[in-house]
Amino acid sequence: MPKVTATYKSHGFTNTPLQLTHGQAALAAGQMEQTFSGDMDGYGVSHFTLLPQDTHKSLFEGVQVFDGVLLGRKGTFASTARGVIVDGVVDTNMVIYEGSGTGELAGIRGSGSSRVTFGQTEGIPMSFEVEFQ
Repeated sequence: MPKVTATYKSHGFTNTPLQLTHGQAALAAGQMEQTFSGDMDGYGVSHFTLLPQDTHKSLFEGVQVFDGVLLGRKGTFASTARGVIVDGVVDTNMVIYEGSGTGELAGIRGSGSSRVTFGQTEGIPMSFEVEFQ
């Protein structure tokens, strides 16, 4: 499987409480836009649900759609993003939805990960291993 390495810049982050418990957010919805460079060159939008566990830990899960060029192939794909935020460190695991690729990215599948300090908005590293059917 070819390895994809890229960095991204996040912008347009929103976080909206969906449910309050004792004045604290028990569930929140978020959205973030990303601009990618490296082996991925393009734009992405992520929608996610955030579940705070305590003051040091939150869980999240969402969907990201990428539109651009990956390893010289132009198209789009969607992936799940699932992870945990512990003491300000965000660990994310991603899996590409099989069948979601369009254009030259049709048939793409794979998975990847990212680790970032909460609040970092530029130069965020990520890597994927992908293959095309």
